[in-house]
Amino acid sequence: MRKKLNPSSDTTLPLEDSAVTDLKIIPDVVQSSLFPDLPEDGAEVKTPKKAKSKPVVTPDPLPAEKLMEADDDEFSPENLRLLNKIDLRDLVITELVELPARKPKKGEWFRVHPDYHQQGGILELDGERKVFWVAKKIQSQVAHDACFTFRLCVLCVSQEGVPFIWPVKTDVEAGGTGSKWVRIPFEAMTKGREKWTRLYWSDEKREHVVLTNDLLDAPKFPDKPFSELLKLAFKGAVISTVDHPAILNLKGKAK
Repeated sequence: MRKKLNPSSDTTLPLEDSAVTDLKIIPDVVQSSLFPDLPEDGAEVKTPKKAKSKPVVTPDPLPAEKLMEADDDEFSPENLRLLNKIDLRDLVITELVELPARKPKKGEWFRVHPDYHQQGGILELDGERKVFWVAKKIQSQVAHDACFTFRLCVLCVSQEGVPFIWPVKTDVEAGGTGSKWVRIPFEAMTKGREKWTRLYWSDEKREHVVLTNDLLDAPKFPDKPFSELLKLAFKGAVISTVDHPAILNLKGKAK
């Protein structure tokens, strides 16, 4: 049986009172340990300062090369827009790669270079509509053939700026008073050295017609030596041996 103590003489608290005292202490301990930042009773509450916002940095756009690497689709709108920025004038090839040997077309205006001219032996095959340059060493083999003539090769340029070599028939042996089929084209070539000229055949007159024009712009001739231009015009069309297919064809021989 538990003995009751006199409160006035004994300072020891009963078991029940001690437990109650401990329960009062626990909330303060828990509060301080779990929420250390909470202010004490009566303390001034400070409003935390607002953090400064950092500026948003936008990355620079990728260069065109990176965009092309990132997108492998050659026909995507982005890549096609990049290609459209190319100046097509930078892609134009100005190097002269071919130069035809022919007479002026009936509908074209042309000019003749005043200094570029060279006489040569020309073999013209009507069926192939092709002219060959015959080397001097074998001209005797075809000298009496109707397809062979000595012509004056001149440099011409059309109004569109297209150059060509014109092997003009000459009438030197007749003193310039021979056939009108030779004389009139030769006169057109002479006029073309100073004026824009047009040469065409008239069925009504049964002869060539020559027109001149002073209103067109100055001609622009290729800036190359005439020897190089002749070599380019007769590239693959030089007869230097008697067994050339063109000569064998004239003699009725098969190679």
